[in-house]
Amino acid sequence: MKYAFIEKNECDVPVTKQCRWLEVSTSGYYDWKARKDKELGERKRRQKEIDQTVSMAFIKRHGRYGSPRLTLDLCEAGFCVAENTVAAIANYTAVRCHTLGGAPTTRLNSRLKPDLVLNPHA
Repeated sequence: MKYAFIEKNECDVPVTKQCRWLEVSTSGYYDWKARKDKELGERKRRQKEIDQTVSMAFIKRHGRYGSPRLTLDLCEAGFCVAENTVAAIANYTAVRCHTLGGAPTTRLNSRLKPDLVLNPHA
C-alpha cells in the first residue's frame, strides 16, 4: 500500500523523500515496481500504451476529434489501431469530443401566431 502511494505521488515528491517519510527502503520500492511491471502481460502492456496514446492524441487536438479522425492521426504517426479500438478506449476513459455548434433546430411552438398570409382561414 505504501509503495502504491509512492508511485502515485512520484511526480510531485522525490521517491527518496517519500521512502524516508514512510520508513521503507528505496531499493524495496524499486524492486516492487519492477515486479509489478513484469507481472503485466504483453497484451496489458500494449493496451496501456494504446490508452495513453489515444488520450494524448485527444488532448493534442483540444478534444475536438472523434474516433475516426483520431484513428487517422494515430496511423499517420505510425501507431495504427482500428477505429473501433479508439472508440472503445474513448468510451471507457470518458473521452468525449466537443462540438463547435451547428445549425439551430426549429421546433413548432404553440405560442407562434398563425400564418394568415399562406392560410387565410387559420
